[in-house]
Amino acid sequence: MKNQYFLIVEFHSTIARFGKASKPVLPLLNAIVFFLMFGLTCSYAQIVPQIRGGLFDSISLNPMPYANVLLKGENDTIIMGVMTDEKGRFLFENINYSDDLYLVISHIGYDEKKIDFSNEQSLYQEINLGKIYMYSPAIQLKEMIVEGTPNYIEKKFDRKVYNMSRNKLAAARTVLDLLRTLPGVVVNEEGMVYFKGAEATIYIDDQLMKFLYPKIEMIPVEKIDKIELVDVAMRTGGDGRGGIINIKFKTASPDGFSGMISGNAGTVKFNNLDKGRMFLNMNYKHKKFTYFLNSSIENNIGRTQINRENEISAFEIPVYQKENFQNLNKRLGNYNYLGVIYNPSENTKLYLSTRFLLSKSNNNYNGLFTEHNSSTQQLLNQYIQNTHTLDKQLNTGAFLSYWHKFDTLDSYIKVFGDFTMFNGTNHSSTDYHYNQINAIDTDSLYNEFNTRNFYTKSITLSAFYNHSISENTRFNVSYNTAIGIQDSSDNKYYIFDELNLSRSQFSNNLNQTHDFSFRIGTKLSAWTLDGGITLSGTFIRGNYIRYNLQSEDTILPIKKHYIKVLPSITIAYAVTNSSEVKLTLSKTADLPYFLQLSDYIDKNDLYSWRSGNSTLQTVDFYSVYLGYALSKEKLNISAECFFNYTNNDIVSVSIPLSSLITLSKPENISQNTNTGVDLSMWYMLNKNFNFSFSASLFHSYYNLESLKNIALEYELPIENLIRQQFGYYLKYSMEFNIKGFYAMFYINYFGKELTFDGYDKGYLNSSLSVSKKFFENKLRITLGMNNLFDALIEHGSYSSNFGSTSITNVSGYQYSPNYFFSIQYNFLSGDRGTKDLR
Repeated sequence: MKNQYFLIVEFHSTIARFGKASKPVLPLLNAIVFFLMFGLTCSYAQIVPQIRGGLFDSISLNPMPYANVLLKGENDTIIMGVMTDEKGRFLFENINYSDDLYLVISHIGYDEKKIDFSNEQSLYQEINLGKIYMYSPAIQLKEMIVEGTPNYIEKKFDRKVYNMSRNKLAAARTVLDLLRTLPGVVVNEEGMVYFKGAEATIYIDDQLMKFLYPKIEMIPVEKIDKIELVDVAMRTGGDGRGGIINIKFKTASPDGFSGMISGNAGTVKFNNLDKGRMFLNMNYKHKKFTYFLNSSIENNIGRTQINRENEISAFEIPVYQKENFQNLNKRLGNYNYLGVIYNPSENTKLYLSTRFLLSKSNNNYNGLFTEHNSSTQQLLNQYIQNTHTLDKQLNTGAFLSYWHKFDTLDSYIKVFGDFTMFNGTNHSSTDYHYNQINAIDTDSLYNEFNTRNFYTKSITLSAFYNHSISENTRFNVSYNTAIGIQDSSDNKYYIFDELNLSRSQFSNNLNQTHDFSFRIGTKLSAWTLDGGITLSGTFIRGNYIRYNLQSEDTILPIKKHYIKVLPSITIAYAVTNSSEVKLTLSKTADLPYFLQLSDYIDKNDLYSWRSGNSTLQTVDFYSVYLGYALSKEKLNISAECFFNYTNNDIVSVSIPLSSLITLSKPENISQNTNTGVDLSMWYMLNKNFNFSFSASLFHSYYNLESLKNIALEYELPIENLIRQQFGYYLKYSMEFNIKGFYAMFYINYFGKELTFDGYDKGYLNSSLSVSKKFFENKLRITLGMNNLFDALIEHGSYSSNFGSTSITNVSGYQYSPNYFFSIQYNFLSGDRGTKDLR
């Protein structure tokens, strides 16, 4: 602009020096000046008639007069400055628009605000910025709790926000190390994250993590700013257990490339790569757009040895059975996510991503089965089974989400949409080599083949709006729907005693679920009251079609509608600024799905048949949750007491049809209660040592009165109608930092756990790892061993029902010591000469 101005002055000076120039010369010079002015103006910028807007206080919503508004350009030079009028309005006129223009707004007592203009701004038109809200730090500090480090915790209505310090980020090897430091959060050996006693849902900047990162370990620690623990019961209802962990990234990140590459290799006997994983995260940020690519490859080899002993007394001849089999499974998976994040302002985010997920597995099963007469010890049946299965699954889809925050009172809207296409094929073949059939020696070989194709399309939509009526009162509404269409076909061909079963398939299998929720809550001094209601409905329609050898079909239609009204209320009391007690009373429900309702008996497995149950009822849970949490920067303690009751829980019942054949079928049981407490604690002794401990103590109770009807129908005995037992989990982990080496030890013991027909044996998880960071913490190398002591305890289960008792013992790679090595490199903006890209 300055060059343009002085050039015009020079031309006018030249004209002046000509003095009495002839008339023909003056028009020519004027034309030259005009065209030069026009050309130079077009080459530098386009004229925008007006840039206008209005300033308002984000809390009171009052206009803000006499605020400074500066229009800046390249190298932060001030182009023009104005002040807002009595109504908070400001106006710039006839501005030469260019890509590097931005506004800086300031007012005493408020945070300075910077506003960039969109690159797609329409030229020659007015730019109206609308209402601009200014934030006052003094108001924000009312929600802060100062514990050691200022602003460590921010208390919101339905969540707590934990600011991650620089020291915590530097010490963390992965995001899991940060999560362990938060109250009520427990991380197990496999990297599963639990919050308030149930599996947590992980979000990144209010977006579902699974659409951004295939694995939680891929989340870049250096980008994390805050972690929110959200009480989902105060958003959409629920029983109080579980919740949302929302990981917030830093907003100020430079343009250019950044990302992470990581590899992990594990072995059991050093002769195979039994576990291998590779992650790649790539990001390119250009102004308000961030483009990302996440990719991972996983390769797993698993070996399992299972020994099972069965005693069956339900039939005329009591028998004793032994099953010994080995299973070798090889699985390869490739997961890819590609997308863009558009961030036009600090209060708005738009996500769009696509995914391509492919998995292949190859399974080989070899087993020996023997059956004896329990009284005479005579060998009745014996065969060797060899099964080979090849499975391929492809998942593709697109995900779109929008988030916008309206003010500092936490009024915001979230919208999600997801479209998924799922394709799969499964090929299996089985050889049965019989040595004994019905106590007669034989040498017979029979084959079984099956090919299954399945295809699913689904659409998921979700909308959530939170409106803050005042600083202490808010309401929210949400709506969720999922629509799924499934087609499946089985090409079955059996040869066994001249038995032939032909093809079957689903047709027009349509599932719809709809949930609408409304909640309102308020704060009264130290009390928080929140209540709401959810309307939940499921609509199922479809046919199961069987074909006989003449291609004649038999149709089993299914048409079911379920609608539930689910109320809940939460009462919380802030004991101190760092501790809180919370009580939740609720009703929740589990609704059946298509396969559970189909009465068709699937005989794909020769000896283990499966069926649905069209008479299934919805499962209603009545829950009481009482929790206490203490949150400090170096110490957190959480205790959650819970009680769940239902009188119609759905369980899968194994019904013996003969000594060799069982039918698995879902049934509603009479009564089920679960009462207990979840405890967790994390403590940082000093900067070099911290540890965590968690435990779950619970009592399970089953009343199986309703199973009497099954026993009568199949003429089977039934006993032990009342089953109850105490169970427990114990978890301990500790971290050391010695001269830059980070070591972690983890041990987890699961006590014997009651099931409706028996119990699962107690088992152990354990691991030890050592990490070291290099090159300004960008490179991390880890050595370790999983399953340190897991093989010391026998793994398995016990079941007893309908005159059939079974004891199962399991061993294999999943319980054997696994030695692993991992390497991770984080490349930040500018690492590859990209920091100056525009």
